Amino acid sequence: MVTNNEIGETKERELKPQGIRPGDEEWEKWGIARYVTWPRTECSIKGVDVNGNPIEGEYITTKTETKRSDRRFNQINFLTDAPSLKQKKAVVALINKQKTVKLPSMSEDTDFLLAEDDDSCNASILFDVTAIDEWKEALEGHDEITDLYVVTQKDALFRKIKTEVGELMGQIEESVPVTMPMKEGFKANAAYFKLGFLDKTSVALGRQFKELLPILWMKAGARGECPTIESEELPKMLICENNHFAVLLDEYAYPTFEKKVNEAEGIDIAYIVTDSDSGYKEMAQGLNVDTCYQLYRDYLDNFRINNIR
Repeated sequence: MVTNNEIGETKERELKPQGIRPGDEEWEKWGIARYVTWPRTECSIKGVDVNGNPIEGEYITTKTETKRSDRRFNQINFLTDAPSLKQKKAVVALINKQKTVKLPSMSEDTDFLLAEDDDSCNASILFDVTAIDEWKEALEGHDEITDLYVVTQKDALFRKIKTEVGELMGQIEESVPVTMPMKEGFKANAAYFKLGFLDKTSVALGRQFKELLPILWMKAGARGECPTIESEELPKMLICENNHFAVLLDEYAYPTFEKKVNEAEGIDIAYIVTDSDSGYKEMAQGLNVDTCYQLYRDYLDNFRINNIR
């Protein structure tokens, strides 16, 4: 993920009269990366807010579990006890606007609505409470019905019908998403890098390899903590077992590099810095790795957008 560190217009108008400009610490700390994106990522992983307090709420995961629950009953009390066909169609259309509920289409007047041979219809509606016995008989065996609607203005009657039909049909088994508390955070790590421009001449001279090392780490799968080079002088090779990759910077040190790579456990990617295509092929053949990459001396070119290499 990549973001810039622009600040909002309101903050910009506040800081500029004070002589604070982009690049100043007082400016940069209010940027979208420093002030919003980075803290949000850190808080999500740790499960706490910027003040260290546990984050409230739950995430919906991609996992599901089966649960038994009561069927859902809904009272429709804004219609009279004898609604017209037009009113009935309007109620059916209104209910079907819900994404999780589906009633069958209604073409003619009826006391209740129930799909006989359509398992995708998971709802039924009773328009005339005097037809309760016929509705209960029709509902038997329709385990796919999860939502039931009763048209009545009498609360006591609705509760009675709900109890009778609920006992008749029993509970339902539903596949529901598994949730997890936000305060648990995630088993994950985050690393932040500043994406800038490197001097091509310095790269060609091998002076900025350490700045490009994170790219090699990410290309190798970003496994383990990103390695760093502390000394000013570049080593002849890097054997990064925890990161599962190795880099040969001095091709004259290849014999030692080959021995160390082949003896190490878990090295499956190797980078060889050389301008010699034939030399690279010969060296690559001697390494017991899954993948090998050639980095030319001007290795900045290896990461140009739309590069055909």
